[in-house]
Amino acid sequence: MPVFRDLTGQKFGRLTVLRRAPNKGHQTAWDVRCDCGEERVVRASYLTEGRIRSCGCARTPDLSGQRYGRLTVRGKVKNDVPGRTRWLCVCDCGNTTMVIGKHLANGNTKSCGCLKLAGNNITHQHTRGGKHSPEYRAWGNMLSRCRPLPIYKNHGARGITVCDRWRFGEGGKSGFECFYEDMGPKPSPDHQIERRDNDGPYCPENCYWATRQQQQNNKRTNVFVEVDGRVQTKRSGAVKSGGVAQSSTAASAP
Repeated sequence: MPVFRDLTGQKFGRLTVLRRAPNKGHQTAWDVRCDCGEERVVRASYLTEGRIRSCGCARTPDLSGQRYGRLTVRGKVKNDVPGRTRWLCVCDCGNTTMVIGKHLANGNTKSCGCLKLAGNNITHQHTRGGKHSPEYRAWGNMLSRCRPLPIYKNHGARGITVCDRWRFGEGGKSGFECFYEDMGPKPSPDHQIERRDNDGPYCPENCYWATRQQQQNNKRTNVFVEVDGRVQTKRSGAVKSGGVAQSSTAASAP
């Protein structure tokens, strides 16, 4: 018969033996505490043979202080299921939540739940009843201009692109959510999305809501004239009959 060995108080790797636990099958087992604070039951042979040296945290990177979406990791918490490391996180909205480590790493969890709720509300408000809002239509039309469609030759074929933030989203938000966050609501039904640099991309820094008149004045096919030291479009009617003008063609597109 094997001689019983009392392991109470002994340390094996990161594990300190606390007390004897009910046997696992026919093998002696012990309650142990890891240096990280996690407690679990381990077979005696696993300890003495060096087969287990920690609760598993030795193989798990410390996520404390790291940020995932809207969550900032504060520290590790006791596992509810062995092998599922959980972390205490603080959300940007102020709520705290416990998240399994792999759900943070693979991006499945990016908030306490408020991000999904906000996103659903935004999407619902702009696609209610199968009808799209003016802002949602503007976003969709913008994407279409840069895809191989009939209007592609005036935009995508010229190398005009849509930034990744507005196409794919960012920080757990969809592309439309980011677009609406950056552009805001249309000031009026007459306003359309316009680029300051008509050879530049669709992105927050290059876009604004413009009236149709502003868009017409910003077309790359416009002819510009200089009158009294000011450069204006010929279409604007600012050139008076008999005025001295020098014309040039703008190099940008709507």
